[in-house]
Order: sequence, then structure tokens, then C-alpha cells
Amino acid sequence: MRTVNRRFVVIFTVSLIILGVAVYFFQRFQVRRNARFFYDRALQAQAEGKVPDAIRNLQWYVEFVPTDTEAAARLGELLVEAKADGAAFFRLESVLRRDPSRSDSRRLLVDILLRMGRFRDAQAHLEQYLLKEFPEDADLLAKWGRCLRGLRQPERALSVLQQAIEKDPALEDAYLQAAAITRYDLKRPEEGDAWIDRLLKAVPDSATAKYAAAVYFYELKDYAKSYELASQSAEQSPQNVQVMLLAADTALRTDKPEESKRWAERVLKADPESPDGYALLSSASLRLEGVDAAIKILEEGITKVKSRDRDRLLWTLASLELDVGRADSAEARVEALTKSAYDPPRVRYLRGRLLAQKEQWYEAVQTLEQARTGLIDQPDLLKQVDFWLGVCYGQMGNLDQSFAAYAKAVNQDPLWPQARLGRAAAFAELGRVDEAVAEYRTSVQMNQLS
Repeated sequence: MRTVNRRFVVIFTVSLIILGVAVYFFQRFQVRRNARFFYDRALQAQAEGKVPDAIRNLQWYVEFVPTDTEAAARLGELLVEAKADGAAFFRLESVLRRDPSRSDSRRLLVDILLRMGRFRDAQAHLEQYLLKEFPEDADLLAKWGRCLRGLRQPERALSVLQQAIEKDPALEDAYLQAAAITRYDLKRPEEGDAWIDRLLKAVPDSATAKYAAAVYFYELKDYAKSYELASQSAEQSPQNVQVMLLAADTALRTDKPEESKRWAERVLKADPESPDGYALLSSASLRLEGVDAAIKILEEGITKVKSRDRDRLLWTLASLELDVGRADSAEARVEALTKSAYDPPRVRYLRGRLLAQKEQWYEAVQTLEQARTGLIDQPDLLKQVDFWLGVCYGQMGNLDQSFAAYAKAVNQDPLWPQARLGRAAAFAELGRVDEAVAEYRTSVQMNQLS
């Protein structure tokens, strides 16, 4: 009978254990060395401003070393910078579960929750953590005010924002929120405007405050005030394309085509691929130099902008050609837009106008009505659809529907003379002579003012 060599078994077992431990520590060393390589690459990429590369390398590092909370927090910060809100939310949530004391990560998480519209969650982080730790922080108070507004507590939100402004009179966002709350939520428009005036007095040299105020007045269709502020802001920030675009737009809307052209040219100097820059330069040139100059600018823009923006300019070009009666070239462009699957409601609008120019009234009405349902959130275009529906219904003899369409166009833009003239014609066709005369007079007065 064979006997077991116990000494050999013991030695063999111990050797296996030692080998296993050695392999474990060697692998751990290798993992940490590889992980450190990714971490160093992430820091280098971040220092060079290559945020996507930094995120990618830091993600690899965190996968190797999931217990490194500092690295995970840095990754969350980078994801916030990259506007990757979903990924940043989950990363920062995990960081705070591991270390609830990280107020820097919690602040970033609050910003994300506000952008996502999760006001109740943001409120919890502010009230239960951040404001307890930093009760005098004006920026946190302003964010708390935004939460309360989102939760439909406007009076309380306004009170909190006033506290924020008392602690930091230069906190621009708090004034803007207060203006929005008083004008839109509490229906006190004059008080809303007063908050904007207070903002401009508090930070008279701030380009961002002037731009924000310009946007505020633009939304109210006070284009003259908007242009005044936008142009001042643009002079202070000559490389800010968005500000210069607003200046060009409002200059055009206030009958200053020379100024609009100047701002649009500055936009294209700062960003030669800006589709809005070409569109506004074309509109200004249309008034100053005529249709051929405007078309030439759009055709040039189509060759220079990024591929994803070409259809926008092609649409603008087709619309302009329809405005000046060049239906043949416009039709070719509409066909190209149809093949490229560009925004279908906007293309249907152009096709409806083409059919109207061909006097195919029934088909035009069907196409325009289909386009209308997809343009509810684009008032400048919606009024055009309603105007052309008024024209088509009138040609078909459907006077009530024609009047209703013109009325919709007027309601959307009471200062648009073309729509008022259409409604005046509809009044006349319906035998409502006094109302037709009054509408014509209003249109004439508006033309004289413009």
C-alpha cells in the first residue's frame, strides 16, 4: 500500500499559495501601472484642452481603480464640461454616495438637475446639504430660487432671489430670473422690466448682462431696445458670434440694413462657416443691393458652411427665389431639399407656395395645412403659412376660411402690414366695407411708420 508523502504535499501546497499571492500582487502592480498610464494621459489631455480624450482616458482609469473617488469626481467634472449631462449625473451620484461631504461634486450635480428640470431633487441637495454648509452663498440662493420657480412657487422664489441679490449685487442670473418671474409668472410686466433696469445699473460694464437684456427685449418684440443693448454688448465682445448675430438680426428688424450688414460681415469674419451669418448678410444685401446680390451671398454660403448646415441655406435661398417669382429655380431647390430629408414641414411650406404660384389652389391648401401642424413652434413661419392659406382659400372662393386664415396671421404678428392687407381684402369680399376701410387705413399708417 502506497503512503502519502505529507512533506511533499505540504511543500507543494505552500508553493501554490506563495505563487498565487505573487501572481495576485504582480497583476495588481500591472493594473495599477496601466491605470496610472491612463490617468497621466487624462491629465495631459485636460491640460491641452482635449476634453473628449481626457474623459476617455479617465474612464479607463476609473474602471481599473473604481475606489479612487477623487478621479471619479474629476471625471464627473469633465462630463459636465462636455455637456454630457446623463453620464455626469450618474457619475456624480456615485461619487456622493461614496463621499457625501464632497460639496464641489454636489454643486455640479445641482447644475445638472436644474438643466434636466429635476427641481425637486435639486431642491433636496440645496436645502439638506449645500445651504446648510454655505447659507450666505448668493449663487446657491439663486439656484434655490430657480428650483422654487420650477416648483411653481414664484413668490417664494422671488424672495429668495432678492436675498441672493442683497448678498451679491452683481449676480446677473438672479436679476434675470426675478424679471422672468415677475413678468411671466406673476403677470407684473412693468416690475419685470424694472428688474432688467436694475441689472444694467448694477453691472453697467457687463457685456453678458447687456446681451441677456437684449434677449429679454427681443422676446418682447421690442427690437429697438434689443438692438441698442445687443450692439453695445457686441462692441465689448467682438469675437462673440451669438451677440453679433443678435445685433444683425435686430438691426434688420428696426430697418437698419447697413448696420445689419456690418454686423453680419463681422460674424463671418469671426466664423466663416456661420449659416446664420450668411442668411442675415443676404437679407441685408437684399434691401441694399437687390435680389441678385442676396442670392449670390446665399450660393456662396452653401459652398462654405458645414454639410449639416447647407440645407438651411438652401431652404432660405428657395424661399427668397419664391418671393421674387423665380419659381423654376426654387422648384429645383425644393426637390433637392425633399431628397435630403430636410425638416419636412418647412419643405412642405415651400412646396405649398410653389403650388400656389402655379394656381393649383386645392393642392396648395392641402400641402400648407399639412405644413402648419409641424410649424406651431415657429411663429415667424407660421404666420407666412396662414397668409398663404388666406390667399389660396380666397382664390377658391372660400371667403370665411380665407378671412380666418388672414386673422390668424394678424394675431400672430399684429404689426405685419401684408397680413392686415389680406384681412382687409377678405373684409371687402365679405361685404364688411367699414371694417375693410379701417383695416386698409391701419395698414397704410403702419407702412408710413416703417
